[in-house]
Amino acid sequence: MNIKPREEVLKMPKYDPPLEGRRGKLRLDFNENPIGCSPKVIEMLKSLTREDIAIYPEYNKINEKIANYFNVSQNEFLLTNGTDEGIKLIIDTYISPQDEMLLPVPIFSMFEIYASIIGCQISKILYNPDLSFPTNNLLKAISARTKIIILANPNNPTGTDINENDILKILKITNKKGIVVLLDEAYYDFYGETFLPSINKYMNLIITRTFSKAYGLAGLRLGIVFSNSQNIKFLRRVLSPYSVNIIAVMAAMVALDDEEYIKKFSNMIKINRNIVKRELEKLDLKVYPSHTNFLITDFGNACEYVEKELKKRGILVRNRSNYPLLKNCLRIGIGTEDQCEKLLQAIKDIIIKWRKNH
Repeated sequence: MNIKPREEVLKMPKYDPPLEGRRGKLRLDFNENPIGCSPKVIEMLKSLTREDIAIYPEYNKINEKIANYFNVSQNEFLLTNGTDEGIKLIIDTYISPQDEMLLPVPIFSMFEIYASIIGCQISKILYNPDLSFPTNNLLKAISARTKIIILANPNNPTGTDINENDILKILKITNKKGIVVLLDEAYYDFYGETFLPSINKYMNLIITRTFSKAYGLAGLRLGIVFSNSQNIKFLRRVLSPYSVNIIAVMAAMVALDDEEYIKKFSNMIKINRNIVKRELEKLDLKVYPSHTNFLITDFGNACEYVEKELKKRGILVRNRSNYPLLKNCLRIGIGTEDQCEKLLQAIKDIIIKWRKNH
């Protein structure tokens, strides 16, 4: 007889990202660093010894470096196997089936998936039509059951940010009520604003960061969870003791040392993002504001055609039409100047061809 999982697992939404066949193509679909990590990381990887890999990971050096780099204490953060594990860890630690999550949508899928496993109530608050954050509707939705509120600043997949005063308003209200605020700052390096200095002012604030974007370490899976020491103590109880592998640790050590690489890459992305936005708008396409390393663009009825034609040319983008408010929208990552020129020329050719035939 076949065994069945819990009812919550049967009902949970699926997340099936394409995982194969992306190498050697212009990867603008997963918000990765399209040129890769610092060359110094590659040099370090070449120096790995058999002993490095044979022993269990040691975290003292990386913890000291992260504390100094982010100006926090070592008991105010923990490392996770990608931000995905950090999100699941927070939900597993604080949320029970009888609780409620307030989830602004559209947003990164894993928040809903991990909450669905717990079986808690997920109340979705729709972003405004212009993809700005629905602060008032969110605050109105807070109930006696609300235990956690998810904020992403800037947000994926919209690319838009949340006004600082709105975040402060949410934090002040929820802090009094004992509601956890999970603030995902995955795209901080392209945005530049953070609430990290506030983790000891608002005891309900938990922040997540990632090494998968600007640092170019998506394949090694490394994230950080920041909060006050009491919250981190609770989270550490639930965290697997060796979830972060030694290669990710050693790579992060070197990546943090190469600040110049990260600054140069982030500045390049911001410059190229503005260029791509301007050129797409010249084609009479609606492009939403973005504070990330990608743009959301409405291609109308040509959406699927553009996506398929770009793929034929080895250019990968992400169709987000199945998300609320994003019908006919492609999420387009930003790369180097040459990569952006290749992208723009392809889109121009494809759009011209489409419009001739329609």
